[in-house]
Amino acid sequence: MSERDRVRASECSFVEKPFMDQLSAVGWKTLALTDSQKHDPENSYRTSLSEVIIVSEFRSALLRLNPWLTDAQADDLVMEMQQYSSRNLLDANVEVFDRITLGFSAFNEETGEVNCPMRVIDFSDVDHFDPNNTLNSYLAISQYKIQIPGIGAHIIPDIVLFVNGLPLVVIECKSPGITDPIHEGIEQLMRYQDRRGAAEAEPSAGVDTADRTGGSSGFLRRRSANPDGYYSGAEPNQ
Repeated sequence: MSERDRVRASECSFVEKPFMDQLSAVGWKTLALTDSQKHDPENSYRTSLSEVIIVSEFRSALLRLNPWLTDAQADDLVMEMQQYSSRNLLDANVEVFDRITLGFSAFNEETGEVNCPMRVIDFSDVDHFDPNNTLNSYLAISQYKIQIPGIGAHIIPDIVLFVNGLPLVVIECKSPGITDPIHEGIEQLMRYQDRRGAAEAEPSAGVDTADRTGGSSGFLRRRSANPDGYYSGAEPNQ
């Protein structure tokens, strides 16, 4: 086994798998893709590796949260969610953040309301989360391969967290055996952004890097998995 393979095995055993197990324990659906499975988009509920949003999950969530929507309206909103007016990564993230938090509006054929507010996420889960009684879907996928359009390259984040099919958090796991795992994780997350480029970047709400020691550094919120199986970071009660 090469040194790279040994580091990857350690990363998976001591960080990635425990992190996924903890997510499962608190109510997330988890999907751990093997080295062979990650190359087939159907294994991660997609039709193409270039898709970042899980369209089927997002469309189902729109109809579940807004039962007055028609199928055609849901299809249009799925397309709109994947289109951004700005080619700048930061501006695109702000645009998508506003869509997620403020929602969209659409014509309500049942009531005749022209600009009827509609939700993308049910935020009542923030205060009263019950995995058995929620309108949201929570899915964590490890080894989520993404093909970069136009340049024939790809990235494979260690863990991506989806709420209603939207990739809200990207987590990079690092082996406790390397010298500076948190620094290495941040560097890799930055390389992901550089490789995708501003024109092709898909926005996400947060990025994070975690190691087995409990260290974590995130841009929008901090999360880490420590050896005892608990989260630590800036927002420990969420």
